[in-house]
Amino acid sequence: MPTQSCYVVFKGRKPGIYNSWAECQMQVNGFRGNSYKSYTSLLDAEIAYNDYIKRHEKLPETSNMLETTKFIVETLEMGVQTEVPTCDKTVQTDKGRDDCIILPILSIVCCILGIIVAICILHK
Repeated sequence: MPTQSCYVVFKGRKPGIYNSWAECQMQVNGFRGNSYKSYTSLLDAEIAYNDYIKRHEKLPETSNMLETTKFIVETLEMGVQTEVPTCDKTVQTDKGRDDCIILPILSIVCCILGIIVAICILHK
């Protein structure tokens, strides 16, 4: 009985683990700088992919801005949690406002703007 192969796409349109060569090919063909490997067991493929993710916890090197934006949107859709910086102490200014709240609000506004820009780029 032939062994079932799994394919790990490390660099491609959508990195991940695929059960067939045809699925793997769709992710890597025509993708500049692609990286993939065949494994004889799903466990080996998962170990290799998780190890790669741990070593490369940053945006993938993609061939253009659209692919990077799609990666960001897909990551956000998966529900990735991000930490919002907090202050241990409240700082009162001479105007009586609480400056500690500005940093978390600014972080949230920047995230929302980034999502809006990504959506606009994807819908062009």
